[in-house]
Amino acid sequence: MNKSANNSKKLNFRKTFYLLFSLYKFLDIETKKKVLITFFFMIISALFESISILAVMPLISNLFGLPQSKVVLEQTQKFPFLNFIDQSNYIFFIFLIIISGLLKTFDLFNCTQLSVQATHNLSKKTYLTILKRPYYFHVYGEISEVIATLTTYIRDTHELIYSFLRFFSSIFILISLIITLFLVDIKITLFSFIIISIVYFLVGSYTKIKLFQSSTLQVVSSNQQTKLVQESLISIRELKIWNAYKLFIKNFTKIDWNIRTSQRTRMFYASFPRYLIETVGILIIAVVCIFYKDFYSDALNIIPVIGTFVLAIQRLLPSFNQIYQGWSYISSFKYSTLRIIEILSDKTSDVRDLNFKKKYKLKSFIEFKNLTFKYPKSENPIFDKINFKINKGDIVAIRGKSGIGKSTLADLISGMLIPDNGEIFIDGKSLNNNKSNKFLLSWRCSLAYVSQNIYFMKGTFIENIAFGINHEDISFERVRYVSKLAMIDDFINSNPENYYATVFENGKNLSGGQRQRLGIARALYHSDNMLIFDEATSALDPLTEEKIFNNIFSSVRDITLLLISHNPNTLKYCNKFLEIKGKRIIQKLNSTS
Repeated sequence: MNKSANNSKKLNFRKTFYLLFSLYKFLDIETKKKVLITFFFMIISALFESISILAVMPLISNLFGLPQSKVVLEQTQKFPFLNFIDQSNYIFFIFLIIISGLLKTFDLFNCTQLSVQATHNLSKKTYLTILKRPYYFHVYGEISEVIATLTTYIRDTHELIYSFLRFFSSIFILISLIITLFLVDIKITLFSFIIISIVYFLVGSYTKIKLFQSSTLQVVSSNQQTKLVQESLISIRELKIWNAYKLFIKNFTKIDWNIRTSQRTRMFYASFPRYLIETVGILIIAVVCIFYKDFYSDALNIIPVIGTFVLAIQRLLPSFNQIYQGWSYISSFKYSTLRIIEILSDKTSDVRDLNFKKKYKLKSFIEFKNLTFKYPKSENPIFDKINFKINKGDIVAIRGKSGIGKSTLADLISGMLIPDNGEIFIDGKSLNNNKSNKFLLSWRCSLAYVSQNIYFMKGTFIENIAFGINHEDISFERVRYVSKLAMIDDFINSNPENYYATVFENGKNLSGGQRQRLGIARALYHSDNMLIFDEATSALDPLTEEKIFNNIFSSVRDITLLLISHNPNTLKYCNKFLEIKGKRIIQKLNSTS
């Protein structure tokens, strides 16, 4: 946290705007146009705010029946439209006030709408960028960090964008009003502006570090809280059996208190200057009234000028406070926004064509040549110069001790992991050294993988079998067909709603065997080219397993099947074995097949 605080001090005013410009680059064309429109209306709103302030002087003179003072005459000469107040019986002044109020309301609406639109745009792109990251990121990365990114960091980025827009809206109003007041009375304006600026500078210098520290603490604590909640829910069985509530609630209490205290600090330090400045503003008006004769000797000036300054300061103070509060929030949410920009700038995506769905049908063989692979941040390779060949239609068993790399080998074959050295050939064509990733995508699209832990979303059996396909594109006939092959059709039809019955999240209303059969049906729906079973039939009885394999072999012609299993009964279907020993692969034929 201290390191982050030190880095934050280097993020000066210029770098903060570079941060905002970086966000702007990731917006789509429509949102960028909305940004320009919003800034245009900010300027128009600020202009009408100044015009309504200028109109106060002749209004007050006319209202009290005062003769036109030197100051009022000067303003009327500079801005001829002010004469309309006299000629229109104040209707013009009322018109200005209404237009000014409507423009400020519209400006507020634009800012809220743009902040939501921009955040939605960034959130969608961040989510897509995370999904498109290489497979090893999802395997070895922390899911709590991903959840925090798509919740806490995105939420904070929305706050930063909205604060930035309100900051600039107030800046335009402030500049416009100050220019207007300089035209009215340069001495009083200069005096007032210097006093208020000094107060805000002192307050800002005091609160800047505290705001950053509190926001950093909130981000870190929010990540810790997400991770703790995730861990407690995943391990709920052990938590209840061992009655470990006390430890989890103790940790949760500590983390949550850090979040709430950081929120309290940020909210207080971002808002309390308002009351201080309001007090200072009233004191400035009092000082100007008391010492007005020291500024001018013309007593006729005092009423319209003081009236104008009272209204102007009343409008200036919210702008000053909005500027301070906006800048405080921008400083507070820099850390989260930097993380979003870092993710959006990531160039490690392994998918560059989201619409590519052409499947590659294996024609002859898969071959590994002198392939070496090691896990990220690991010094020793798990495979070192391995060589083997799988022919189309082979049923291959991948064997070895637990943790030796069986699933890793399957991920290499499927193209999910990229080797450090050597090559993988599909029908003689390099899978990983191709300049275009279309061949890799085509190969992946043609495969289906049934893992040990199959995820099911809350939805119908149809949606879970045709996972990832738009509802209107699902073939119900194929869903029924693969369900029969996987021996899950009878169970589905035993439900009153059959294929439209609900599968609970992660298949909680299904047994282990039912989940595996449903997973096999899903794999068969997506591929008739190559299947990878990673302990995919471990919960099935031998008779059901045999029927499913016979159904697959008799119905899906020339399918290539990779089996990761310790069950001898499963391995009897294989005609080839890949034995992993050390960092090598020993290829054997099954003499009994």
